Amino acid sequence: TSVLHTIEKILSSSSNTNNDFIHCIDVGSYIGVVTLMMSKTLQKKKIKWRVHSFEPFQESFLRLQENINLDTFNSNIILNNVAVSDELGIKTLKTYPNKPGQNHLNINTLQDENNVSQETVEVTTLKDYMHENNIKHVNICKIDTEGLDELVIKGLYDHLKNRAIDYFI
Repeated sequence: TSVLHTIEKILSSSSNTNNDFIHCIDVGSYIGVVTLMMSKTLQKKKIKWRVHSFEPFQESFLRLQENINLDTFNSNIILNNVAVSDELGIKTLKTYPNKPGQNHLNINTLQDENNVSQETVEVTTLKDYMHENNIKHVNICKIDTEGLDELVIKGLYDHLKNRAIDYFI
């Protein structure tokens, strides 16, 4: 709840009204709780906005789609069924059938765990995504990739140097 409160506080602040367009990024969207909070808060502003959500696990992505479709402002939410890391490509996603909120990219192929499945997922970087979508500035970037957040940030290096992102959560 503190993450949701923080996002609401940042997006509600009057300092965000100086931008022509507000972009928010939700990496590791799971089923969309943070994405929907961003949308709910931005709906109150008289400014154009988009929320860009990333969820690589197919089962969670389907639930994310269902939840976003209930939002009347869902046309402002861009859903991406890909993982985010520091390099483009295809990687293995470790999936936990009883704990899908703990799914994460497999960076240690030698580790063997019980009750863990794997699936192949497409991987992008935020640098490439922002370039492809002509996003010059991001107000909030929330990252929850189950311990691999550093790789997502590493894939943003050029944008960090240019201070293109106001807040990380």
